[in-house]
Amino acid sequence: MTNLNLAHPSGSFQTRVAKSVERAKQNTTTHSGSESAEELRDREERALEVFARAADLEAQGKLNDALQEYSRSFKIHDRVDLLYRSRLKYKTPAGLTTGYADQNDAEDAEEEQEPDGPCFLLEAPSEIIIDILEHLAIQNTLDFVHFSATCKRVYDLAKTERIWQQLSMLSFPDQVMSEEYRQWLLSGGQETGEDDTEEQELSRQLAMVSLTDPEQHICDTLYASSWHYMYLTRPRLRYDGVYIAKCSYIRPGGTSNMTQAWNTPMILVEYYRYIRFFPGGKCFVMQKTTHPEEVVYTFGQDIPQTRRSRRKGNPEDTGAWATYKIMPDPGTNPNNHSAIALVEIPGSTIVKYYLRLGPALSKKAFDEGTDLERCGTQWRKMKWEKLSSTRVVEDDEEELEELPLSTKNEKSFYFSRVTFRNRDVHKK
Repeated sequence: MTNLNLAHPSGSFQTRVAKSVERAKQNTTTHSGSESAEELRDREERALEVFARAADLEAQGKLNDALQEYSRSFKIHDRVDLLYRSRLKYKTPAGLTTGYADQNDAEDAEEEQEPDGPCFLLEAPSEIIIDILEHLAIQNTLDFVHFSATCKRVYDLAKTERIWQQLSMLSFPDQVMSEEYRQWLLSGGQETGEDDTEEQELSRQLAMVSLTDPEQHICDTLYASSWHYMYLTRPRLRYDGVYIAKCSYIRPGGTSNMTQAWNTPMILVEYYRYIRFFPGGKCFVMQKTTHPEEVVYTFGQDIPQTRRSRRKGNPEDTGAWATYKIMPDPGTNPNNHSAIALVEIPGSTIVKYYLRLGPALSKKAFDEGTDLERCGTQWRKMKWEKLSSTRVVEDDEEELEELPLSTKNEKSFYFSRVTFRNRDVHKK
């Protein structure tokens, strides 16, 4: 039985057509071998005309009329379906694409004959390309990374230490560190011993104070005098955007005394946490259900410093100014260390965020030649280490009691670069 490629998906209609075709084939008059080629061609054309009319009727939804026309076409020629398919496959309307094809072929031939023009980037001196890369890195680090991947020569020149020194000096001096973390960095990652004498501690502090360039000292002692290595592996906070955490959890709906069953309504709660860090130790913290696109562009330096909530409750709901500092991560490896960012939100109850800052690249990945473009999301991620609240004990106002809070529903923060409306100055 001939397999028809019909447009209508109905199985019953295809069955009826198949049975009609079978009957048409059985009733087809056997043409003698004396039929001329002209008569055969005329019969094929008539069968194709009827078959095309049947296809149009089927497309219009007139299935009974289409069935009759299909049957007529197969009575005229028992292989009309194959003829129709071959005609659709190989017949191209005259003048439809021939002109465009010929024009494209001619253009391709001309392009093949034309020699390649000079590449001015490859002919430029290395000093000029390094200056271009340095200016681009200062203006937009992401564009600098993308441009460095254009060719091997630019990729090699992008590793120039002078460029990464500029980026490091724009990023690390403004980082607000605790005194313990600063001493840890300046001492080359050595832990301060509790058994050290006062003279040893005093000599260590004097040596640190006498440093004329602390960042150069840190680069030499911890990062093998490589600014490139330090920029990619040293933890830091970014000031040219917002850290966003999308949190969600499911809780049962209904009244509180309602027992949970299979038909108990469940409510999906979604909210966002925002942190915008500023140089100098201040940051703006907000917890809101509003989507980031509607909020983050207003987190400029013109946020009122005395912003307060109009209603009692959590100050994070409407935004609150907080302080932050970077602290050492206990037991971390000096060659591939992480740090803790402590965010303190003031109020009657002090809320503290302990967020882990990891390196953008591990030492192994850096040695293997992995660059910033392929390091994934590690460089812009802050993981929750701890969440707590601190309140004043009633018996002793000076004594503080820190109570741990659950981070079960909390998610990690991810950095998003933002161009703020007030165009304040950002550091990379």
